[in-house]
Amino acid sequence: MASTVGALFAAAGVRRLGAVPWQTAVPSVCPGVYVVARVSDPAGQVSGDADIDLSAVRQLLEIRKELTLDGQRPSPEALSDRLMSMWLPDEPAIYVGLASTSLRNRVSQFYRTRLAARSPHAGGWPLKCIKDLSTAWVHFGECANVKVAERKVLESFMSALGPVARERTIDPELPLPYANLEIKDSSNRRRIKRHGISGAKATR
Repeated sequence: MASTVGALFAAAGVRRLGAVPWQTAVPSVCPGVYVVARVSDPAGQVSGDADIDLSAVRQLLEIRKELTLDGQRPSPEALSDRLMSMWLPDEPAIYVGLASTSLRNRVSQFYRTRLAARSPHAGGWPLKCIKDLSTAWVHFGECANVKVAERKVLESFMSALGPVARERTIDPELPLPYANLEIKDSSNRRRIKRHGISGAKATR
């Protein structure tokens, strides 16, 4: 069963304050969590495959000569297919993030980060390979313990997935939202989605 955006915030005990269109400033300078979603309605449902932007994938491969897929240099089509395998077609949420200080600043950093760049926002780079990202919405809520809240949102997302949805994604054991590539559990242990893509971001 798909998780609504509202249910994800509720699972973390975070009051959702609103949503803004992609590339729009978040009206909060407090710490919190945010969810990039395909819908503006926190109770909204959605269905459909991702429209991966092959030109963006080609650009990524051109910039990152070091990028490999399962240890080999991929074609643009192979990398696009792998990104598609991370997509969950019935899930509104496609990325979950946190802001340790200011939601407005952190989300703005995400907007500004170029494909293949590590800074100012290292996470969520697969979002930049979606053709229709301009139609996405950024839902946000304020909280103090942002790491715990983010983990609870991600855990709620995964626990709500049915067996069919799990099996069709690239890593059934860690079926995170499309652009989330890792999670830290309650023991602060880092778990990484088995997507097979290496070298997609600039080195430190």
